[in-house]
Amino acid sequence: MLRIAPTASKNITMDFTAPSTAGDPIVAPTNNTSLYLQYSSIMTAPATGRKISVQASATVAGLTIAVTAANPGATNLQAGGTGSTISSLGTTATDIITGITSCATGTGSTDGSNLTYSIATTSASAYQNIRSGTSSITVTYTLADN
Repeated sequence: MLRIAPTASKNITMDFTAPSTAGDPIVAPTNNTSLYLQYSSIMTAPATGRKISVQASATVAGLTIAVTAANPGATNLQAGGTGSTISSLGTTATDIITGITSCATGTGSTDGSNLTYSIATTSASAYQNIRSGTSSITVTYTLADN
């Protein structure tokens, strides 16, 4: 079982700031650390382990979205798995937490693996691809056997 907490809102907004002086670039938003990935897992014998992968519904030209899953903490039972950073979130599933065995990360609003989202311009040469407007991207996490 897998969920994002807190349950009240799973939507985050990350807005760039327009420059105040001509010639300055846009300013990237601060990182968002408001969400936690919580999960429960009971392995069968022989245990092969589980993993959580992440993917985006779309990408935005000229921008890179990164997500980091911290090593999960546990308040109730042993937390399992090792978190990592995906430096360029794409539309293909990529493992972000590996080595999960039997565990329960807890259900409190700050239990589980803290997720850090950041967004930045891809590169100086890709800056020309950025367009004004709003983009909505759905990020999907999947818990599966190795």
